[in-house]
Amino acid sequence: MKKTDSLKKNNGQHFRVTPDKKAALNEDVVAKNMQAVNNKTQQRNLAANSEVIKRKIAAEARKAENELRKAKLDQQNKRHNEQRKAAADQMLKIVEDIKASSVAFDMDKSWFALDSKRFVVDGRDMTELLHKSFKEKYLTNNGMGYYLGNVKLDGRGIFLSNKDLASR
Repeated sequence: MKKTDSLKKNNGQHFRVTPDKKAALNEDVVAKNMQAVNNKTQQRNLAANSEVIKRKIAAEARKAENELRKAKLDQQNKRHNEQRKAAADQMLKIVEDIKASSVAFDMDKSWFALDSKRFVVDGRDMTELLHKSFKEKYLTNNGMGYYLGNVKLDGRGIFLSNKDLASR
């Protein structure tokens, strides 16, 4: 009989463990512990990788949202600049007609307000006939007016400075 190392109790019965069996059992326990450690490490690595992937996806989503916002803003700016250009062109026509009507107008200093209720150039009310003529030619029924320069009146519509037209 082989030399025994110790007695173990199993279901109320004693049995002997040989050194060979003990070594095999220890190796088995060590292998199971290593497997458990490896499983926990893999789970931690998967969780960390999952977080990295989530952060990357969130960053890509933010980047796409920012690009969309920028594209919308660029489109709005383009439309706004086109509207400003059209308004400036219209105001230049108004200024030409003011000058053609024998009203003094200095592009650097003068101002005017043209809306459905009034037509004022440099603080002087224009005649009703001139107002009616300009109103029919330049205003639409949307209630918006044209205001150029350092306008001293309140109004609703397109306001441009003299500098906006000076470059044209």
